[in-house]
Amino acid sequence: GNKYGSVVLPIELSTTDFNNIKNIASDLNKDVKLLERWYLLDDKLLPPAYKLKDPD
Repeated sequence: GNKYGSVVLPIELSTTDFNNIKNIASDLNKDVKLLERWYLLDDKLLPPAYKLKDPD
């Protein structure tokens, strides 16, 4: 079984959090394409934030 339960992604990330995660992943030579693919900047929010896309 899964010892720690399900891992749930945050629906929304602040631009600061998104950029920090992306920069740290890049520094660790991790591919950030999935992060960029699934989180889109919503500049209609105040303050703007990255939102997780619907899985269509």
